[in-house]
Amino acid sequence: MTEEGQKDFHLNGIEIAQHTFRVDANQVIPLREANLKLLSQSERNCLDKAIENYGALSHTQRRYLSHDTAYQSADINDVISIETIATTLQDGEALIKYLKDPYPG
Repeated sequence: MTEEGQKDFHLNGIEIAQHTFRVDANQVIPLREANLKLLSQSERNCLDKAIENYGALSHTQRRYLSHDTAYQSADINDVISIETIATTLQDGEALIKYLKDPYPG
């Protein structure tokens, strides 16, 4: 049982909790310990690196880093096209060309 009295259930031997986190403004707050057995070593390494690089940044700093011209070009809650995202990349035009025709000739 979780703290809120909700019953956990199991799927293929993995415990799935009804309430595992809560959100407070811009923070996600865990309500239980993570089950790291569900993550590969490389996934844990990636998470550790992300925490190392971005964990100490404020919400405003992370927002600035993650909201580029592709994000700014879209209306709120709208879809950002792959082409728009690709144009923000160094080799964006080449990527768009490949995406449109991955097997030229």
